[in-house]
Amino acid sequence: MTGDTPPPPLRTPSRPRFSLRGLMVACFYAAFALAAVLHPSTLAANFLQATMVCLLVAASVSAVLGRGTRRSFCIGFATFGFAYLALAWLSREGSPTLMATSRLVYRLLPGNLSLQDQPAFFASCTAIETAAYATLGGATAWLVAVVLRRVPRSRPVSRR
Repeated sequence: MTGDTPPPPLRTPSRPRFSLRGLMVACFYAAFALAAVLHPSTLAANFLQATMVCLLVAASVSAVLGRGTRRSFCIGFATFGFAYLALAWLSREGSPTLMATSRLVYRLLPGNLSLQDQPAFFASCTAIETAAYATLGGATAWLVAVVLRRVPRSRPVSRR
């Protein structure tokens, strides 16, 4: 039994770490998104959509250049985000009305909203849905990466 080394200890999963700056940006985006839904405007909808596309591009760059679990989060974020964005905006009508979640958005539609503000309302909701699905994809990819790191790898048995 001399010369046998014990298997390496299993690593405990690291908890995700959030910087104060990142939390402040997330709070600002959430507050602005809620304001854009309550008082829809074309400017607010365009800002939310542009911000979401910038986040997806930044996640794609970070997925290429990053390392570790941050990289896996960015891969999931970018994949799910771009997939939802493509499904939402590349439908036959050119709008996200065919998405399953759009039926939920119709229930959120304020009754006193004018027909002129409805496209901005739906565009804001689409940006919020894209952010939610991208975050869900990032969290799923991060969790899979953490679990796969914990799985012990079998070592080949050497024959003597």
